[in-house]
Amino acid sequence: MKDPVEKKLVFELGGCFSVVAPDGQSLRPKGRKTSAVLAFLAYNHGREIPRDRLIDLFWSDRGQRQAQGSLRQAIHTIRTSLGDYAHDSIPQRRDRVVLASEHVAVDLWNDDGTINENLEGTFLEDLDFVSPEFDDWLRDTRGAITQRQLSRLERRLAGTDHEQEPELALQLATRILELDRWNESVARIAMSIHARQDRLSQAYAVFEELRDRLRADDLDVSANTQRFFEELRAGAQSAPAQSSTPAAPVQLQADQLGIPTILVTPVPRAGTSAEERAILEEFVDRLVSRMIQMPELHVLIREDGAEGEPKANFQLDASTWVQRQGLGIRLRLVSAVGRSVWSERAPIRAEFEDEDIQIAVDGLLTRMLPAMDEDMFHLIGDAPKTACAHYIVAKRLFATANTPSNIEAMVGHLKKAIELDPEFLPAYTNLIMCYNTGMFMSRPGSDHSELRAKARDMSQRLLMLNSNYANNHISMGWCHLWEEKFASAERSFRRAIALKPYEPHRLNVLATALVYLGYHDEAERFYKMAQDRLSHDMDFQRTDYGELFYLKRDFATALSWLEAPEVQSPYRTLFWRAPTYAQLGELALAKRDIEAMVEDIRHRWAGPKPYRPQDGIQWYAEMKHFRRPEDRDLMFEGFAMAGIELKVRKPA
Repeated sequence: MKDPVEKKLVFELGGCFSVVAPDGQSLRPKGRKTSAVLAFLAYNHGREIPRDRLIDLFWSDRGQRQAQGSLRQAIHTIRTSLGDYAHDSIPQRRDRVVLASEHVAVDLWNDDGTINENLEGTFLEDLDFVSPEFDDWLRDTRGAITQRQLSRLERRLAGTDHEQEPELALQLATRILELDRWNESVARIAMSIHARQDRLSQAYAVFEELRDRLRADDLDVSANTQRFFEELRAGAQSAPAQSSTPAAPVQLQADQLGIPTILVTPVPRAGTSAEERAILEEFVDRLVSRMIQMPELHVLIREDGAEGEPKANFQLDASTWVQRQGLGIRLRLVSAVGRSVWSERAPIRAEFEDEDIQIAVDGLLTRMLPAMDEDMFHLIGDAPKTACAHYIVAKRLFATANTPSNIEAMVGHLKKAIELDPEFLPAYTNLIMCYNTGMFMSRPGSDHSELRAKARDMSQRLLMLNSNYANNHISMGWCHLWEEKFASAERSFRRAIALKPYEPHRLNVLATALVYLGYHDEAERFYKMAQDRLSHDMDFQRTDYGELFYLKRDFATALSWLEAPEVQSPYRTLFWRAPTYAQLGELALAKRDIEAMVEDIRHRWAGPKPYRPQDGIQWYAEMKHFRRPEDRDLMFEGFAMAGIELKVRKPA
């Protein structure tokens, strides 16, 4: 046997997967699936992966004994391929598999455990179509890697003096644009640096590349970028629009409520182990990456050794705590005046997976935002003065009650927010939601063509402002869906999914869209994601689940979700409970629900003609834009069994 291996194996995950010995020899095992197993271990190096997890990823279509045998064969092939390096790199374990981190170097990670923002090539670009479950993991991980790289690069760019270190700032901006090709604010920074260095032709080239990329996606540059370019061309040396992570946020004032800045501070416990510190750093990295995606926040992070005390509206402390089952994360939000606003803890399993951390991050942030909004709401008073203040009031109205008066007031505040700040993205997405459904769901029978045309125009404008925000694509997807442009709708929703939406309400809306497109199992997964991130019950989600299971022909489960009608709009629940009862043979209960639905719609009716019971039911049935005829037919079938003949809606 050869001497023990001292040098590390080098795993390259950027581009095509490779394993290289210290002498330069390729040790990649034969077979794409076996290579994918080793690549997954390399991504998770140092973590013990349960064998069942590997079976679920690669052999879920096989029986347990056959899958276990396939995994044993794959591990044997990997160890054979690694040869003398296998003993130290993949030690023998009974129920788990681990690639020892001390014996490998992985190009995705820096020596300090942070992500390599300069990784070249697509993550494992030659390992697509290995298995459905691995393909899902691969797609999600690619998106997560890009977001983490962008997070790290954007923080570095925000902390760089563009005048004192122009080449470093330009290098960072260029790399961000490689990862986020439609980032107009960073493109303006690059253009500005080139202009200050008397490189106007290169500044023009940045603009032209940005414009060409947007046009390829049927978009155009925003008015801000176009105006900035014209100023450069005219010789003006104006500063670019502020980036999404300002370097010096102002202190919060009651009469000037801007987008809040949160300072994230890792606080390791006394005597924290290296493992605990690594988990805390991983969690904070994910936390900041997700918060940077939230346009209603500005984010700073306290770096080790940083001098001075950055000003922020809130400070978010992240620390670890020990529980019986393993490690946990504690978050605590404190206002600028030292008032404790919110705190919560989340457990992290010892053998944590990436998705465990992301679920914990999203759940905590989802529960933190309402507490932060509540704290700021008390500063607003009777007369909101800023876009953010109007937005917070609108969200509070939405959470209070879905009544016509509240919806109208909410729309007024959202329109004012956009008037005050034409680039405040969250106000757009909420206003589009009101135009697309909210304003007439509280007024059954009303015409919605004009409002949906407004929603369509605003969605186009929204994508021009920022095409890297998931909610913008969800908004456009629903506009396409209402127009029954199903292929275009699906493209928009797939783009949204790739950008990782985080809000429970948006995840729920996305799930409903997938129901209408006919992807029932995938819709159920997104409904579950919304539930996992909820801080309170969403009244309407029970009806959404009932609709889903009705269309899946699981009528008993559908009924379990539909037992209690919605508080705000009972007719929505009754609409699905009646045909569910009919499908289960409970015709008397089905007819009872139809009568109750008719009366609930009657006192809300806002149609141009006098109310007739059939009109109310037909009106809501026409709101269901199913791509699959069999879904529409199943809905009609249930009502026919209950004695109601619905008509096929005329094409829009």
